[in-house]
Amino acid sequence: MMKFFHKPVHQKKIKFFIGFFNCEIILTFTILKTPQMKQLNCIIIDDEMNAREALESLINRYLHESLKVRHLCESVQQGVSAINKFHPDLVFLDIEMPKENGYELFKYFDPVSFDVIFVTAHEKHVSDALKFHAFDYLLKPVSHFELIETIKRYQNTKASN
Repeated sequence: MMKFFHKPVHQKKIKFFIGFFNCEIILTFTILKTPQMKQLNCIIIDDEMNAREALESLINRYLHESLKVRHLCESVQQGVSAINKFHPDLVFLDIEMPKENGYELFKYFDPVSFDVIFVTAHEKHVSDALKFHAFDYLLKPVSHFELIETIKRYQNTKASN
C-alpha cells in the first residue's frame, strides 16, 4: 500500500459579504506526493522558440516538483549533445524540424535510455510517433491539463515497473 503525505502549495483568503455579514474563507491547495517519487530530468527539443519556452513555463508552473527542465534545444543535434550531457529521464520532442526531424534523434542512440513524449502541431504524425515507442504525444498548443495528466500516467507507469 502506498502512503501519501500532503504538502501545502498555496493558501488564499477570500473575503465576501452575505447580507450584512462579512465572511472570510481560507482555501488551502495541496498536492499528493508519494515518498518514492523523485524529480525527473527532462529536455525539450523543438525548433520553435515560443513552443520550447511555453512548454518549459507550463512545466515550471504546474510540475516543478515532478520535472526539472535541464536544457532547451532547437535541433536534433543540440538534443543529442544535451542528452549525452544530462542523461534525462524524459525528452519532449517536436517532430517537424529543419535539417533533421524528431524521428532521426533515435538513430544516435542504441539503446535509447530515455522516454519520449512527442509534441507536435500535426495529428497526422500521431500513428508514426507511437511506432517509435513514444510514451505519448501532445498536440500543440499544449494544454496544461493534458500535460499534467500525461506526466501523472508516466509516473504511475514508472512506479509500477
